[in-house]
Amino acid sequence: MEIISFVIRTRRSFIRLIALVKWAQQVNKTSTCMDIVDFMDNQSGMFTDTADRLYSLAHDFLRHARLPTFAVPTAIDVLTTGSYPDLPRAIKDRYVPQEPLSEENRAETITRLNQVIKCRLVQCDLPKQITDFKIKKGIVSFEVPNEFKVDLTIRGDSQDTPWTLLKVQIFVKDCTSSDNRNLVHHEHLQFIHSLCQSRLYKNEKPICDLYSCLHTFCSSLQLEVLAAQTQKLINEKWKQYIIIEKYEEGAKLVISYWKDQDKDYSITIQVNERDSSDVLEIVHNPTLSSCSIKEVMQASSIDHINIERLIMDTIQCRTRASLEKLEYQLRRRVEVPVNPIVTEDGTRHCSK
Repeated sequence: MEIISFVIRTRRSFIRLIALVKWAQQVNKTSTCMDIVDFMDNQSGMFTDTADRLYSLAHDFLRHARLPTFAVPTAIDVLTTGSYPDLPRAIKDRYVPQEPLSEENRAETITRLNQVIKCRLVQCDLPKQITDFKIKKGIVSFEVPNEFKVDLTIRGDSQDTPWTLLKVQIFVKDCTSSDNRNLVHHEHLQFIHSLCQSRLYKNEKPICDLYSCLHTFCSSLQLEVLAAQTQKLINEKWKQYIIIEKYEEGAKLVISYWKDQDKDYSITIQVNERDSSDVLEIVHNPTLSSCSIKEVMQASSIDHINIERLIMDTIQCRTRASLEKLEYQLRRRVEVPVNPIVTEDGTRHCSK
């Protein structure tokens, strides 16, 4: 019975195999029919989706659609005259270049612009540090020695028209450096330019605010240059003979010298406490005392932005003061004999 069952199962498997072999001869036709059925189903789906979209477009988007107003006047002008004279001026201004001004018109415009700039300068407040300015070709130039220079103009003759900043130049340099490179990167200069331009808009005192902004930056840069020069002197020349006691960025720099003396000698370079818009202030501790006013004035100015020169001027002034003090003490202690001299005419003179 097991053998008969096995034979029957084997016979069925062979029958199925024969059916598959016969069907495989017609598989190409079957695949073609299946592809045709799939294509027809896809086309039917597209037709259905198109109908749904057209229905939605007609009942949702085009419900309030109306025909535009026909350009009857335009058609009449075009058909009768062959041209249309009512085109917007913006099209011409955008695509048709304007005719250049003549030399006469240009000269009149620049002259008028110079007059407007002079009137604006008379009406506005100027910082006391700006004592000289130049107006040329519609541009006014302000220059503060050792700090900056700016070029301004006005784009119109209205009182509400703000100043336009054209150019900013920073004059702060390190005179002890041999390469003489610019201390301000062009990207930083562009940022300063945009910042100053923003200060000029809608400000009661635009020139004063512009000066305050640039002066604060230049003072901070000068202090930074002086601190770098001092550190360079410590590393290369003077080492322990000078010390940076304190450095506050944008505020003050305190340098001590003559450390082997009994007193503490120091130089403080700081922003003027009485008027922050003034130049950097020099404070000596102890106060300088000398009969040479010129040396005291040299040791009290930092316009040259050279810390070594300032220290040397200060030491020279203090050395002279010490020598003057020593001379005074010697004169008090030493008695100098006085011998009378009789000249030929009988006049008596005293000699020491």
